[in-house]
Amino acid sequence: MNRRHRLLGALLLAGVIASSAVPTLGQRTEPSVRDRERAAARGAASPSPSPTPQPTPSTSTLPAQDQGILNEMHRAHVGEVVFTRQDFTVHAIQPSSLADTFDLGAGMFFRVYMERSAVNTMMGRPGVSSDRLQVAAGLQYRARFEVDGRAIETTFLPFGEWSERNMYTTWRGQFINPTPAAGVVPGSEVLRELVARGWSAGLFRPGSTHRITMSVIPMVNPPDGAAGDPVVGPVVARGTFTLRTPAGVIQRDNPALCVPAGSSEPAIERAVLDQARPAWLARDAQPFGARMAQSPWSVERHPVTGIPIERTTDVLVLARAPEYCYAAPYSWTEPFAGSGFSTSSGELSFRPFIRTYFPCGCVE
Repeated sequence: MNRRHRLLGALLLAGVIASSAVPTLGQRTEPSVRDRERAAARGAASPSPSPTPQPTPSTSTLPAQDQGILNEMHRAHVGEVVFTRQDFTVHAIQPSSLADTFDLGAGMFFRVYMERSAVNTMMGRPGVSSDRLQVAAGLQYRARFEVDGRAIETTFLPFGEWSERNMYTTWRGQFINPTPAAGVVPGSEVLRELVARGWSAGLFRPGSTHRITMSVIPMVNPPDGAAGDPVVGPVVARGTFTLRTPAGVIQRDNPALCVPAGSSEPAIERAVLDQARPAWLARDAQPFGARMAQSPWSVERHPVTGIPIERTTDVLVLARAPEYCYAAPYSWTEPFAGSGFSTSSGELSFRPFIRTYFPCGCVE
């Protein structure tokens, strides 16, 4: 089975809605020399152990008690989202730390203060499992922004260990961090989606100022492999801020709001787009460009001779919809052709479909 056929199959498994207009892709009945070399190299480098059955976790590992109200700041702002210009730990943030007005593109952080943990908020709601561990595993947040009276719905990527989702009654986020901390800190993805959707609606133009209300809403997704929609809970925290859009902040070379691209490789970008278009299944948007991602090449070599077999890197396929633009991650692999790596023989392969939203103005 060739790489393009595997790309199509992976897209279908990822749950992206399939289009009936997608052409049939070819299929090999025998592995190629390149496939056999790749398998030999990987087998020599890391032999696969036999899978070991994993025990089913016990719900007793997640207690019903959450962390409650942590301090006076929490008590004073329970049910609120507060905003700051710097990142503060839960016990370092003070009333004097709070800010109300920000410039888009500058450092902007927030803290969510809830009365109960999100798991405790969702437990017992219609359609939610009585299994606390299952609720924690499926927990995710939405952010609803109201911009000058217009509602824009966005979604946080899942974050936190299951035990943290079960326990935490407050958590911090960052819209833009000039010096990003290690680890996953939620927030930049919902700001990107807000600005992307808002730009297409005529908002966030240079020199504009908007009063924005942010509401944080927990939801519980169905278990892996199960059909159905998430169960959406109530608003657990809400806050308001003013956002100004300076001239020149929405432009291609701003990685905080536009496409976080690496070096320019026009030949590879053209080849990526040529392969992405016929295999594209998402109906909400269509691919229009490609960028190299900010990742190095990984070279795979023959385990005995050390001769290169292929090299792989990450690329981004850019897609445009009427209400937003986004970048989707893929891998690009080029075989070694004796004197160098061959872009013309390169192949695109699917990665988990995570959208990085950006305003279409970044590429206009």
